[in-house]
Amino acid sequence: MSSQNQPLIPVEEQFKIIADTAPVLIWISGVDKLCYFFNTGWLNFTGRSMQQEVGTGWTEGVHPDDLQRCLKTYFHAFDAREEFRIEYRLKRHDGRFCWVIDHGVPRYTQDGEFAGYIGSCINIDSVLESERVKTDFISSESVKNEQALNEELASTNEELTAANEELASINMQLVSAQGKLAALNSQLEEKVLLRTAELEQSEQEQQALNEELAATNEELTAANDGLVISQEQLQNTIRELAESEHQIRSLVESAPFPIGVYKGREMRIILANQSIMDVWGKGNDVVGKLYSEILPELSNQQIYSQLDDVYTTGVPFHARNQRVDIVVDGKLQPYYFNYSFTPLYDTAGNIYGVMNTAAEVTDLVLAKQRVEQSERQLEQSLEDVHKLQRQKDGFIGIASHELKTPLTSLSAIIQVLTAKLKDSTDPFISGGLSKATAQVKKMSNLINGFLNISRLESGKILIEKQQFRLDQLLDDVIDEVQLTTQNHQISHLSRQPINVFADKEKIGSVLANLLSNAIKYSPKGRQIDVSYEVQNNIVKVAIRDEGMGIKQQDLDKLFDRYYRVESNHTRHISGFGIGLYLSAEIIKQHDGEIWAESESGVGSTFYFTLPLN
Repeated sequence: MSSQNQPLIPVEEQFKIIADTAPVLIWISGVDKLCYFFNTGWLNFTGRSMQQEVGTGWTEGVHPDDLQRCLKTYFHAFDAREEFRIEYRLKRHDGRFCWVIDHGVPRYTQDGEFAGYIGSCINIDSVLESERVKTDFISSESVKNEQALNEELASTNEELTAANEELASINMQLVSAQGKLAALNSQLEEKVLLRTAELEQSEQEQQALNEELAATNEELTAANDGLVISQEQLQNTIRELAESEHQIRSLVESAPFPIGVYKGREMRIILANQSIMDVWGKGNDVVGKLYSEILPELSNQQIYSQLDDVYTTGVPFHARNQRVDIVVDGKLQPYYFNYSFTPLYDTAGNIYGVMNTAAEVTDLVLAKQRVEQSERQLEQSLEDVHKLQRQKDGFIGIASHELKTPLTSLSAIIQVLTAKLKDSTDPFISGGLSKATAQVKKMSNLINGFLNISRLESGKILIEKQQFRLDQLLDDVIDEVQLTTQNHQISHLSRQPINVFADKEKIGSVLANLLSNAIKYSPKGRQIDVSYEVQNNIVKVAIRDEGMGIKQQDLDKLFDRYYRVESNHTRHISGFGIGLYLSAEIIKQHDGEIWAESESGVGSTFYFTLPLN
């Protein structure tokens, strides 16, 4: 069957074949606002079928927080027949929501009637996620399938070439038929003259001539009928080809991603859609010109050699996140692209040109570079912080050791003075020595806390466990702390004897720290209660005060190193924010837990647990 009688592939189906191999996600909707096509890139990204996505099915993949905003933008642009761009999160095949940029443009028929919308999406999630730390931008499936796009476009060109060859053949047949008709007319004239002369000689010959003329007329009529049919077929084929070419060009030119076709080794531009002309910063006059004439700035950027290699070898070339410097508005500016160069073949199997498809990713690449730079700066800052932290910890350890020696001497002197002046009747002396003893004890506890933190950071803190009576330790610590205050009454509410296996000295320091905090942050005259209970071989100790309380936002940070609650009430209370941190670390070393419950203006209760064995 001749090519003019073969059915042509519908124009929109040809574009769908091209769209299926584009390096972006593509959708098409009708005049009813419903989507009826999604390309392979979209379906591979979402992991869903065409039946699941068409109509309103695609909205199931849009993040619920973005759906109403997305539909509002789409419907508003649709009613106004306007181009639109929108960012939203689309569910990937692995269930992860990824940010995409959706660019939609209105479609029109050859007669100028509105036909719906066509849109393309680019995955930008790799960058947004990287701003917190990391992102992946374009699915590798799109890159792999771009060759199919180029092969389908090449196939379309082959169909057009075959149709043109068939038209040429029909034209030759028409010329041949017209020649035969002229020859037949000439023969007819000769035969008429001959038969006219012979008619005068013989009536029998006249009859034969008439019969032959009738046969000749039948041949001429059949030949004319055949010519009329061939001419009609030729005109129909020409119209179909012209309409098909116009529509496929219209679809390609309105595609929201760059497409260009270059002919010959010199790369003469025969097709460039609006997207690629916008990238170049050029107008419609680029068609018919050489690629090197339009973009001379690419001569030192390997683009020309890439195109020539594709044309001469037939091997497609693909690039991703490739920097290309282009002159726009008279200034050489850097851009980044994912692009492909694919050879185009004629019906004889010879390469006649190269097709270029691309997606601009400049903003995404630059954003990713900024994020990576921020990450490097953050890593350096963290390293600097860790270095300063190590220096500070070292200083605290050294300073604490240096302070402990004179403090020990001072404590011994106070003890000697207390012994020698025990019979003194001067109330100032006895009161002063008691206060001095309490302050030395407080200073000693503070220095021991710094030393323990230093040991903890260096991994040298030792937990020396032993069996002891927790209730007796509580009595001892309460008596010791009670000596430092006359303004608060500490009550031990639990009296049940209980043995634990733990580091007695360090558990004592935890109790002392919690009681000291209760005293510091409670108004004078308020009660402080200490209690414990045993559940499932675990003892839970509680220290409750009637102080100013702690706000909810501070509770989770109480046990962080050097953290102090800042308020008008705590501004004049001394402390370094190490006591609770050290207490928490000691309890953790015992496989226990520590936490606090509080209500601002009512009071706080601090808890910790210890295994009995």
